[in-house]
Amino acid sequence: MARKASDLPLEDQNELLSRFKDFQMVDLRRSKRTAYEKVWFIKRLLKNVNKNANDICRDDLRNFLRTLENYSAATYKNALMALKVFFRDYLEKPELVSSFKFPHQVFKPKQIVSKEQVKQFYLCLESSKEKALFMLYATTGLRREEILSLTPEDVDFDNRMITPNNHLGETKKSWVSFYNQEAEIVFKEYLAAKNASRSKRLFPMQRNENVELWKIAQDKTGINIMPQ
Repeated sequence: MARKASDLPLEDQNELLSRFKDFQMVDLRRSKRTAYEKVWFIKRLLKNVNKNANDICRDDLRNFLRTLENYSAATYKNALMALKVFFRDYLEKPELVSSFKFPHQVFKPKQIVSKEQVKQFYLCLESSKEKALFMLYATTGLRREEILSLTPEDVDFDNRMITPNNHLGETKKSWVSFYNQEAEIVFKEYLAAKNASRSKRLFPMQRNENVELWKIAQDKTGINIMPQ
């Protein structure tokens, strides 16, 4: 008789997390990125409480969420969503997470930057990688992960056309987009100088590099421009 995921001992944590990932991608039809993000939060939870999944109680979850109080509302929301999917949907223990509410996010008006500020910011970018990313975001209108997940097969270099492939789930949809001639120039310069990598992605990035993207230009100009 197969063991329930919640009955797995602590040393089988990797098996538990692997099955949780498969549950999201197969049963819930979530994208690979979404599934991995929720696995990351649950892995952090298990490390924090140092218990088997079936021994975790509401107080453990409350204490874990308390460690996230100094993080952004978006991070807290993502962590809580991971807990709800894991305990409510996967382990079928909705009573553990039913009392936890998502944080209220205060509306913040969008900062509209001028063309001169965009130019000033771009001129402070130091690497060909940052410049290529900036131009692709600016001219295609694609989301952060749609650009970062690109492989050579996703780009028609002759027609400057991109077909994103990272949305396999049902929560987001995307279609083809194009980049202009200015973006083409810096894109080709970056690819020509790009270091060899085991990753097929055109823009392989570590998590910390992703977070710190364009930070030097932000510090130099005082202008806050992000991929979003």
